[in-house]
Amino acid sequence: MHKISFDISENWFRVNIKRENKVGSKVGSKVTENQTKILKIISENPHITKKEILNHITIGKTAIDNNISKLKKMKLIKRIDSNKTRYWKIKK
Repeated sequence: MHKISFDISENWFRVNIKRENKVGSKVGSKVTENQTKILKIISENPHITKKEILNHITIGKTAIDNNISKLKKMKLIKRIDSNKTRYWKIKK
């Protein structure tokens, strides 16, 4: 439900409409089947590479790259690259 408020001055008025933040509920519904599979694979082995993910899922390299990119944009995963180790971090 929207919350509406008004600011009124002698020379102007403003209508403020605040809407609910539904980002969390939308993100969960936009994760595709392949993205869910990728998340499961990463959760089982955070040190897995994209090339190794190819052996666990029946989609091409470009599709894996695109799905990982989307998961990063949704802030569901992050690649940690340090001098000593590289791994995926699943954000909850």
